[in-house]
Amino acid sequence: MLRGLLIYFFGGLFKFILQKDFRKLFFLGLRLVIFPVQKFRINGQPFIINDKLGFFWQYHEIYYREYYRFDTTTTTSINIIDCGANIGLSTFWFAKHYPGANIYSFEADTEIFEKLKQNLAPITSPNVHILNQAVYVKNEKISFLSDGKDGGMIVESTGNNSVEAIDFSNYLDSFTNIDMLKIDIEGAERILIPHIAKHFPKIKNIFIEYHQRENETPFLADILQQLENAGFTYRMEVPVKLAQPFVNKKIVNGCFLQANIFATRL
Repeated sequence: MLRGLLIYFFGGLFKFILQKDFRKLFFLGLRLVIFPVQKFRINGQPFIINDKLGFFWQYHEIYYREYYRFDTTTTTSINIIDCGANIGLSTFWFAKHYPGANIYSFEADTEIFEKLKQNLAPITSPNVHILNQAVYVKNEKISFLSDGKDGGMIVESTGNNSVEAIDFSNYLDSFTNIDMLKIDIEGAERILIPHIAKHFPKIKNIFIEYHQRENETPFLADILQQLENAGFTYRMEVPVKLAQPFVNKKIVNGCFLQANIFATRL
């Protein structure tokens, strides 16, 4: 127990001393807290920020934790699809680490998409494609609720704008292989995953951010069953660790439960 306590209290200090990347993350957070930062440089390129807290956690997950790193035996014919690209941190990371890949990035929010477009402007590769569309179950205009940050979502009731949606299953028909499919679409995974499950056999790695809203019926088991049926193995991580989880009714970012699913083929 003592050992566990020592690791808990001094782990952060040891990381600060020993890990360059942790120090970089720490000073990024400090800068975001102290200064009214609108831009931050990543690999020497200026990056427009729309939400300081959201940017910090995206950077923590994508650059420090490297959530989206996957193994590949080739540098050609790699296909990466980024659904919910936001301001482009994940797409920018994919382009740096898989420079020969074909990358298709979807962002539904029109205002966020403009920042995405500016942030990815330094990438001159013709293999990087950005699309101002929502991945959905049919081609139509749909109601979209934007929060100006990273929580914009498709809504059944009238949102504050409408966006163009595509039938994502039809879109996937043109691919014979997909090395990474990232899905972070703020709850719309409930209807999208069953819709595209027939394409799972040609996908090697899938990241899904699961969002169960307040008073919403759980659907996590349905998603996991779809993955198991397609031969995936998976790991999960819950970003928000609550004290007294049996009695704690706290809703975080509008979610009763948010979980990250990392599915791959062994």
